[in-house]
Amino acid sequence: MNGASDILAAAVPGLLLFGAVADLVERRLPNRLCAALAAVATLWQFLQGPYRIWDPLLAALAVFLPLAWAWSRGWLGGGDVKFAAALGIWSGLGGLPDFLLVTALAGGVIALAMLLRPWFARGAFVVLASLSVAGLRPAAALAAGLSGPARGVPYGVALACGGLWIWFQRFTTG
Repeated sequence: MNGASDILAAAVPGLLLFGAVADLVERRLPNRLCAALAAVATLWQFLQGPYRIWDPLLAALAVFLPLAWAWSRGWLGGGDVKFAAALGIWSGLGGLPDFLLVTALAGGVIALAMLLRPWFARGAFVVLASLSVAGLRPAAALAAGLSGPARGVPYGVALACGGLWIWFQRFTTG
């Protein structure tokens, strides 16, 4: 690899972590983030060999088309579709099965956590409410936040897990 390729590769985990946090906190993935990730991934793939550029673009298309259909049905957010397509560029066709498997597994864990959230929130609410009675005012605000309704599944976190898996596979194995 060369210096520019290394710098681009080093930027990917930061972009993925930013996307995961943004989706957790705001439940949206910014368009600029998706565009930056797509640009970094495309340029990195191009620097690996210009002849290889069609492989990652086909992978992005293979990810984008079914997810765009799911978005049209209201099953998925538009940011998730764009983020996943950019990660398709990053993974390429060779890494696509691993990316999709890790993303699906992480998504299942996250969805399960969201389903169990009310059960955990009740227990946490009791503890936090007890602390607020004891005079810890911030605990009362946190307890009120836990008792609110869930806002959907932050699937950008699962997508980031899949992208990080590809990054680790690519750069930590000899």
